Amino acid sequence: MPRLGKVSTQQLGKEIFSNIYDKFSRELFLSNYRSVSQPAKSLQHYYIAANRYPLEQKPQLLDAGDGIAYSRFHAQYQPWFQNLIQSIGYENLLLIDRNTGDIIYSVCK
Repeated sequence: MPRLGKVSTQQLGKEIFSNIYDKFSRELFLSNYRSVSQPAKSLQHYYIAANRYPLEQKPQLLDAGDGIAYSRFHAQYQPWFQNLIQSIGYENLLLIDRNTGDIIYSVCK
């Protein structure tokens, strides 16, 4: 394999690709990033961060216990959605706001 100084062309190619990928990823992220609303942060806290179940079992939390309407609906419909994805062989199911593209619900969190 040809060498340029002490760096092989293979290593140089990896470094170039890595730099391009890092720059592209960062720009793509920043161009699509929108801040998350406070209600969304609260739901993420209750259903993901403060969820007492391990990662693979987070969908078992039915009600965050915060008394809000979302949690009541979540407790009612989460088991139904879990059964649905299991019966059709999906790993997850997302509900997405068609106007904003925001994910408003994920069975697997």
